This record gives sequence, C-alpha cells and structure tokens, in this order.
Amino acid sequence: MIRNAVMSDLGALCALERSLFASDRLSRRALRYHIRSRHAVMMCDVVNDRMRGYGLALRYESQRAARLYSLAVDPDYHGQGIAGGLIAALEATCGKSVIRLEVRRDNNRARAFYEKQGYVATATRNDFYSDGEAAILMKKGL
Repeated sequence: MIRNAVMSDLGALCALERSLFASDRLSRRALRYHIRSRHAVMMCDVVNDRMRGYGLALRYESQRAARLYSLAVDPDYHGQGIAGGLIAALEATCGKSVIRLEVRRDNNRARAFYEKQGYVATATRNDFYSDGEAAILMKKGL
C-alpha cells in the first residue's frame, strides 16, 4: 500500500537507505527532516509492516518544477511495479507541472526505468556524486 511517510517509518527508511546505497545516502536526520517538511512529499510502499520502497520529491512554491530527490525499492521486491507506483503517487501529489531528477550516468537500469516512465534526458552534470560519477539530468512534464 502506498501512503505518506510518517515518523514511525524512520527506522525502516534508514535501514533501506543503508542496504541500498554505499554512498550519497540520506541520513537519519535528513529523512526525519523530509518526513516533517512541508516542501517534501515522501511516499512509502508498506505491506504487512514491511517497507518495500519509498520515493521523495521536493517542491518549493517559488519553483515551477518539483525534484524527484530519491527513489528506493528493496531488491526483494524488484519487478513488482513498486517504483512505478511510487513515481505515479509522487507525480500526482507534488502539485507541479514538471518533475526533474538526477540519475547516475552508470546506472543504466535506473535510466531505462525513468525513460519508460516518460522522463527525458536534458543534460549531464559531471562530478555530481561523491565518488565523482556524473549525473544525467532528466525531466518530465505532467
């Protein structure tokens, strides 16, 4: 079931971050901040108290576009449509006409997924990630 993240999800969100990302992961403090922030939309997919994935979009009143900041799905649940469901929920909730995102240039699977969701590459930003990897900037009009 996809729903808004709540503070009681914090431990599961931290565990998911630790298990999926070797670097550039969101800290407990950052996750807590985003759950509480009026500028963030954080959606979780939870079934039987198991955190299967989450998505985080940032939206600011002064900007036309929202930013898909993070999307994470437990590998045990890959291929079940969770990421697509989370993206759709974020797009429907963010209240903006455009969503932008960055994806690692070397993450071909994620890039193909975003393209399938209707996102198009617009630019490359070199040395974007902490390990020096470049990011492909993508966007989608809603």
